[in-house]
Amino acid sequence: MLFRKYSLFAAALIVAAVGCKKSSDFLDAKVPSDLNEETVFSDSARTMNFLNRIYTQVQHSSLPVNYMGVPTDVCTDNGEVSYSGATQPGVYYNNGSFTPASCPFNGMWNDCYANIRRANRYLSKVSGVPLSDALKNRTSGEAKFLRTWYYFLLWRTYGGVPIVPLLAITDELNLPRNSYQDVVNYMVKELDEAATLLPLEHEPADYGRATKGACLALKSRILLYAASPLYNGGGISSLSGFDAAKQFVQADADPNRWVLAKNAALAVINLNRYNLYVDNTQPGYGFYKTFLTRVNNEMIFCFMNTPGRSLEFLYLPKSRAPQSNVAYLYPTQSMVDAFPMANGLAITDPASGYDPANPYVGREPRFKYSILHNGTVWRNNSGTYSAIYTYFMAPNDGMGSDPSGYATRTGAYVRKLLDENVTGSQGSTEHNYPLIRYAEILLNLAEAENEIGGPSEAVFSILRDIRRRAGIQPGTGGNFGIPVTANKDALRDFILNERRIELAFEGHRFWDNRRTKIAEFTDGSPEGKPFYATKITGTEGNWKYELIEQEKRFFRPEMYYVPLPQTQINTETNLVQNPGW
Repeated sequence: MLFRKYSLFAAALIVAAVGCKKSSDFLDAKVPSDLNEETVFSDSARTMNFLNRIYTQVQHSSLPVNYMGVPTDVCTDNGEVSYSGATQPGVYYNNGSFTPASCPFNGMWNDCYANIRRANRYLSKVSGVPLSDALKNRTSGEAKFLRTWYYFLLWRTYGGVPIVPLLAITDELNLPRNSYQDVVNYMVKELDEAATLLPLEHEPADYGRATKGACLALKSRILLYAASPLYNGGGISSLSGFDAAKQFVQADADPNRWVLAKNAALAVINLNRYNLYVDNTQPGYGFYKTFLTRVNNEMIFCFMNTPGRSLEFLYLPKSRAPQSNVAYLYPTQSMVDAFPMANGLAITDPASGYDPANPYVGREPRFKYSILHNGTVWRNNSGTYSAIYTYFMAPNDGMGSDPSGYATRTGAYVRKLLDENVTGSQGSTEHNYPLIRYAEILLNLAEAENEIGGPSEAVFSILRDIRRRAGIQPGTGGNFGIPVTANKDALRDFILNERRIELAFEGHRFWDNRRTKIAEFTDGSPEGKPFYATKITGTEGNWKYELIEQEKRFFRPEMYYVPLPQTQINTETNLVQNPGW
């Protein structure tokens, strides 16, 4: 996270890492050369900068450029990698050729533990730092939250991981993995404690720091994951090395875990601090603006940047971002098809009004604000507005137009999070990249309510709120296309698809497909699942759409669990590898 007070971030950059292993790089102090433990924690500004440094990697696995180099969406049914080179992380993940030595997630282990060590150092020193008692308490809450955030990233990725004590700076790590449930209990306890130390909101100068709401919202996500099938008695027990009682899952299926998830979501809602950003002066406009409005009540925890055009540079096609030479992510045809029509009905529903000869006409507003398709009008680098064309061999942006692969491979580009008045080289906007937002909490509650009691007005009311804000038409009965006569299983599928649409390209789909055990159907298969693209030919007003196979993706049961980095297994002799690896 970057703060509204940008100078804090700039100052934090000179305070580098506490190593995961050694003491000699306590601050990696190159500038200024006199930084050490004593000089940092005896100075209030340097103390705060040390804390600020821990915020700078909270976006791991969510933003387009992270330790993988690509978004996790490219490893799901949401997204396609931008080019097909064999060394591209998304490519060797999707073809199943990675190993514990080459897994795209390997960078997470050291980065997260480095930040956990930083948080530990801060908490071990805070009692003696030259800050007021009130600031000591608040920053202790921030450090606890941040430490838990990095444990969450590790736990979500690997299962049970070592919980690191407040080690001396010279100590080496060679700890065994704690059990899955140990880590859940630890994170929940830490978040409850942090919530008592943190305010509901900060003064404007500190906007973006962890709050009580962020603690409770992260707890909501953790308990939703812990209740989900993969971890709630549904582990892949056929894999070699599987031990459900320890690292990987909770061995027993306990329905009460859904109750805990429900109550955690309600705790956030009952703060009465957050709400959906609603603006339907144009249908769904609030959905668009929530990502471009730095301060708004939907955002609970965010990674924020100074105003600019960084995401436009990464996502827009070459006609709008010529110097970028690559859009980092292309939506799959499956992602395009997931969005319903403006009446809320799926495009497969005969009553929806979908016309395959005009596939982009009459779709719900979130489609417009998430998918950049053939004919989308956007600001160009001359300062005027013109259509972007993605048809086969269209200059610059069309499928097949770049032999290096730096043009859409699916017939579309990502539009979500981007400002239509900004290009990759001109203009500037506020970017508000959500790590947790209120819409997620509502969907957490809807999912838990359905798992506990099946279809109910409690579930439908939440879904209506989500779809009303999206600008979908109420339709007959005012149900916004929600299948109110569905059974529990069908409603579960509907909720997961709604989550897929609402949270698209925000870093959720990879983990949702795994925790719910649908990845073997959505993201690949042992024999290779075909993924499709739309090849567009013809001319304006007479376009032809042809579905073509783009690639096959592979998914094996062991891919439900990400392997620990082989380097850690080799050097940390008390660690046990995940099953199947």
